[in-house]
Amino acid sequence: MTTLSTHVRRASVAIALTLGVLATFGGPIALASAGVCRTDPVISLSNGKTLTMYEIVHTTPANIAGVTYTVHVPTGITATAITYPGAVPAAQQTVTVQSDNRKHRYDVYSTVLTLTPKIKVKAFTTVDHKRSKTKVSFSGRTMHTHLNAK
Repeated sequence: MTTLSTHVRRASVAIALTLGVLATFGGPIALASAGVCRTDPVISLSNGKTLTMYEIVHTTPANIAGVTYTVHVPTGITATAITYPGAVPAAQQTVTVQSDNRKHRYDVYSTVLTLTPKIKVKAFTTVDHKRSKTKVSFSGRTMHTHLNAK
């Protein structure tokens, strides 16, 4: 006949063995949450406007290998400053500004490279408070956002 004290003793032994195995082998394997990080370079333009590029990447900043942006602004407009307030370090982002677009037209071509392939990426651009449509794709693919802003 099994008594309550026998069950308690068996449970105590099982717990002790489990803790011993965890201590020896470093504990259970944890599955990391992918999380979401953003890259949000902000360009101050010579016409007084502010252009912000948003990349919402479904991974951690450590998984970002690099981000490139080619920005087409209206002819005669130049970048006066670029800041990088997002989670991805500035050293991993390259912004090229080309003054070759029609009046009021802004186009951004962005590519996010990740260490893990095919990570979901959403992109949109704002000029002052006007926002482009959101594009959805995967890392490694170039996305194009566009807007007209007077």
